[in-house]
Amino acid sequence: MAAGGIHDQLAAASPATRSDAQWLVPHFEKMLYDNALLARAYLHGWQCARPRALAPHLRGDLDWMLREMRGPEGGFYSALDADSEGEEGCLYVWTPVPRSVRCSATMQGR
Repeated sequence: MAAGGIHDQLAAASPATRSDAQWLVPHFEKMLYDNALLARAYLHGWQCARPRALAPHLRGDLDWMLREMRGPEGGFYSALDADSEGEEGCLYVWTPVPRSVRCSATMQGR
């Protein structure tokens, strides 16, 4: 799951549901409880087998929860809504140009 299209490869975490039978197209809405359960599953998988591939996903998801889901008063929000500007997932869908521009700017330290 973490290596596929249902995991946010840039911001970490996983959307709440999928919109296709192959679980490749995300619904975009991210729920705290879904990601907390996934983090727990990644942790248990890592504890049992110690696969190197799970550790970055575990850290990324936990960092995402602290960065994106924690409010200024210390509590946690339950979800990030996917609706923006009247369109489902509008802010989450990128064309190849903006993504390459962002990646290029990131690589250059901007």
